[in-house]
Parts: sequence; C-alpha cells; structure tokens
Amino acid sequence: SIILLRAVVTCQLESYYLTDRFKQIQSRMAFLTEEMKMQLMKVVGVTDVTEFDNLVKQHAPQIENFDKTFTKHSPFDLQLVLMKEQIESHGMNNFQNLRTTEEKIKYVYDILKKDPEFKDVSKMCFKRKSQKDVTNSKRLRDLGNKNFQKKVNEEAIRYYNESILAGPIENEKGKEVSLGLGNRSVVFFNLHEYENCLQDIEGALAFAYPEELQYKVFERKGRCLQALGKFGEARQSYGRALGLMDKAKATEEKKVEIKADLQKSIKEIQGDSENQPIALRNKKNYTILSPHKKFPNMSDCVTIQYNPDAGRHAVATADISPGEIILIEQPVAWTVTASQFSSVCQNCARQVGRTPFPSPKHEAAVFCSFSCLTEFANTFPKYDDLPFVELFASGATEGSASIMLAFRCLVQKPSTWY
Repeated sequence: SIILLRAVVTCQLESYYLTDRFKQIQSRMAFLTEEMKMQLMKVVGVTDVTEFDNLVKQHAPQIENFDKTFTKHSPFDLQLVLMKEQIESHGMNNFQNLRTTEEKIKYVYDILKKDPEFKDVSKMCFKRKSQKDVTNSKRLRDLGNKNFQKKVNEEAIRYYNESILAGPIENEKGKEVSLGLGNRSVVFFNLHEYENCLQDIEGALAFAYPEELQYKVFERKGRCLQALGKFGEARQSYGRALGLMDKAKATEEKKVEIKADLQKSIKEIQGDSENQPIALRNKKNYTILSPHKKFPNMSDCVTIQYNPDAGRHAVATADISPGEIILIEQPVAWTVTASQFSSVCQNCARQVGRTPFPSPKHEAAVFCSFSCLTEFANTFPKYDDLPFVELFASGATEGSASIMLAFRCLVQKPSTWY
C-alpha cells in the first residue's frame, strides 16, 4: 500500500515519488480496506481508481491481489502506521528506555495530541457517504401501499422496511422514516401483531411523525392497548387522539365522524372492563425453570467448581436436554461486526428480521425494535461509538473490534464508580 509521509503531503509534491521510507511502510501493510483505499486516494490526490491501482502496482509490486485484499485490515491499521511514524520521528530509544506501561502511554499520548489529525479522534473515522434518498424512500413506500391495498401483507412490510431504511435522517428526525413506520404499523395492526404495531407507533412519533396525522397513530395505539387489556393506557391514547383533532388534516365532516368513534371507544372501556376480550401477548422472554440457589440466573442442574488445572468452570449435575436453558445473563459489553450492521440489532445482537429500525445517528446501523433503540441510547448516552466500532473492525475476523468491548465496559459507569 502507498503511505505518504506527512512531510511529503505538507510540501505538496506534485509527483508521486516514493522514498525508501515509503517502501518500508508498504511492506508492513499488504492489505487495505475499501475505506482505507479511499482515504489514501484522497491523500495522494488521485480520483481515478484505475490510476491509483496502477500506481500501487508500479511502486509496490510486492503487494499481490491488491484489489482483492481490502477486507484484511481495519481502517485503524492505516492510522496506526501513521502514528508509528510520529513516534519514530521523536526517537524510538526514548520510548524503549521508559520502564512502565503508564510512562509509555503518556509518552505516546503527549506526542499524538500535538497533531490535530490525532488530537480529535473522530477525524480518524471515515465519513460514510449517505445512500439515503427522499425520492427513493417515497417510491418504496408507494409500493408498500399498493401491496397493502391488495392485502399482500408481507410484501407490503418488505417495501415499507426498504422505505424506512432509505429515508434520510437529520438531527435524529426523518419524515420519510416516520411515515414508513406509521404505514408499517397499520399492517401489523391488521395482522393482530399489536406489540409490533406499538413499537412502530413509538418509533414514528420519535422520528417526528407529521402533527396533522398524529391523531391516526394515537387512535391506533389506543386500539392496540385495548386489545392487550391495558384499558387505562388505551383511554389516554384515545384522549390524545381527540386532543389532536383540531390539527388533523381532514374535512370538518370527517373530523366529527372520527371524534364520535373515539368517544365511543372511550365509553366502551370505561369502568368495569373485565368482559373485554384480550389478545395473547408474544412471550419472548426466556426463563430458568429450576434456578440455582446461589446463582439464580443459572439452572440447578449445573454447579460451579474450581481446580488449578481448569480454573473456575461449570459442571453438569444432572442430564441436560437439548435446547434446555441453563444460564441467562446480560452481557457487560458487546459489539456487532461492522459487516452485519445492516442486519443485526445493535442492542440485543439478534437479526432484525421484518421489524428494522434505523439508527438515528449512524448511516447503516439498525435495531430490531424501538425499545432496543432507546435502551441502547440510554446505555451509552454520551458516546456515539458506532463509528469507532467500524474504525477498528475488519472483514478478516469477527473479533477485530473487540477493543470496543473494553471501551463499552468503562463508559457505562461514571468515573467516580471506579
């Protein structure tokens, strides 16, 4: 790979002359990610990919299959080479003579913080060009509407999903996203998937659903809550819908009709509602049938033992059936592989399936529900660290961003907690 020394960049050499020092750096990195390649092209001043590839082949013939090896390293690998150049320019003997790890960290930190490119760590993250587009989002939503009218529900959901993910988001709001979620909630309501419907309604409102249409989602929310037996919350939602009728985008005649329906719904669940039918809720929670007395998150068919050879470990004390749950515990920290950002929930690490929610802060990241989206935001309220997960991740190994596990362990608690 071609790594230009900062001195060369500063001098703004018009030619692409590579010094012996460059060739030494090239030998350290035989692989690049696509994002790193784009960064290098920008530094070198080349816009044509073919021209850049030919330049590499001319000056770095030792790099084989250049076009096919981008996924072997993370974008941080490029930054690491540049960091090492900075340290070496100040003399490696100074670094090597330091005795403690703390002294070495301080030495490196003091050097790097003087460079504006390293002082602001966010500058190391590549800037992803948005692929989201209002026109495309509307087109996909229209296709969803057509399938919904034909009662082809799963196709409607698929198109709404594509529309939601294609909708631009700015300052954590997105009109097209909110409209797509609102439309998808209608499909889930008709399929009696009330919990999915409620998640979509909360998401639509969070992404700034148009005020003149909000009475619709609050009415739908009320009907979902009523179906689930949450009559008090249902009355509140019907009340919110009534309060929004003055801003509703509808004729006066239609408003009168809608208000009458809402008042009728409120009356139906006033007082004793024991005879109201209640929909069954989806049970997704796992349970331990026979908890361990000392470790309640673990089954009593397992015990914890210790010996010097194996260390602390679990041992079965009874036969365990295939699929039987023996331990339930929330992870202290986790990351999603960057290559799976578009299909795996950032919070629970499950496939998002047919209910994707876009991250309000990241171009590609998704969540499986609005609850997961908000839980993730509450877990890491001060740090938008997804760009750093990408910075350290490569396509070579799933654990390439494992450094972020330590980061996420630390930032969940205030410094005083430690």
